[in-house]
Amino acid sequence: MVRDLDAVKVAAARLWACERWPYLASGLLALDVVAAPDLGTFAVDVRWNVYLDPAVVDRWTTAQIGIVLNHELQHLLRDHAGRARAIGVSHDDRGRWNVAADAEINDDLFADVGHERKALQPVMPADLGLAGGLMAEHYFARLEGSLHGEGEGEGSGVDGLVTPWEVGRGDGVGAREAGLLRRSVALAVVEHVRSAGRVPGGLRRWAEARAGATADWKLELASVARSQIATRRGVSDYSYRHLSRRGSTSGVIFPGMTASRIDVAVVVDTSASVRDEELARAAGEVVAIARTCTSDGGTVHVIACDAVASRPRRVLPRTARTLHLDGGGGTDMAAGIEACLAVRPRPHAVIVITDGETPWPDRSPPVPVIVALLDHGWGPDVPAWARTIRISSGDLV
Repeated sequence: MVRDLDAVKVAAARLWACERWPYLASGLLALDVVAAPDLGTFAVDVRWNVYLDPAVVDRWTTAQIGIVLNHELQHLLRDHAGRARAIGVSHDDRGRWNVAADAEINDDLFADVGHERKALQPVMPADLGLAGGLMAEHYFARLEGSLHGEGEGEGSGVDGLVTPWEVGRGDGVGAREAGLLRRSVALAVVEHVRSAGRVPGGLRRWAEARAGATADWKLELASVARSQIATRRGVSDYSYRHLSRRGSTSGVIFPGMTASRIDVAVVVDTSASVRDEELARAAGEVVAIARTCTSDGGTVHVIACDAVASRPRRVLPRTARTLHLDGGGGTDMAAGIEACLAVRPRPHAVIVITDGETPWPDRSPPVPVIVALLDHGWGPDVPAWARTIRISSGDLV
């Protein structure tokens, strides 16, 4: 029983959030609500207890409470407590880590419910003078020495550090159940995306990684191709390379219908962190990309990139098989993407094959970017504007 709270309002807020984000429903329903007078805000602990200040509940609307329940749940889903322990967040650091973790979540969440920003005043990456679409670890490192993040945290569910006011149910969600809940939500998110549903980019990437989803770059490229064709020429185009079956009328020859081509540039990460077998796998993917794109008249340019991008090389399926990829130094995929955008004609899409241990451009490029992560890659800093997939050892072509 929820004591000292407007239980009906809290229940309505939870129901509103489940209807607004159905793929989060199992996680939202697992939260155990605890009244926390004088807390001044909401918080969460590692056993999935969410602490609500009754005064704040009275002040906020049902929708606003639902949005903040989503926020607290995402701290747990993204395992901010475990990630904080992994990088050694201390009591002195907890305020800074809390701000960094909030920025990671809110960048996604308030792209979805931006009309509530003024009322809730969430911490956003732009408020910190930092780029959006990145991970808490990135923000945490860059906030060192700043005034941002001073003060207390938001509970052990964020930083893994137990706070005296955490008096939630001792029999709350344990580690094993938490893992099952995360996977359940991740699978629901992936299924929602597959059914053409809309999910914020950062949450989608988390879910795909958590669910072990290994998307196919061919499907992603087909999606890019469809959008490019639709925006540039409709679903098809006319070409005199294929004459119309209608023949001629009064001496006029009509062009036939032909599919629109798609030009692609591929960046292959050749830095020292990429293993030889992964480089061989990347070369195999380049062959497959060349085969797919050139069959419809498109072009493929390949750029090897460690800290510096090589000269773009146009490849065909047969020449891609003998492609030599130089590198072995540092890493900067931003340089590779920049080199891709200099190719003429500009490619309709860029595919980056990498282990993810790299800087990225500060801004979204003007063309779609597909990041294909190699086996051991985690890619925590892959920005939200990229489509992230995985190439596993079973995906060799």
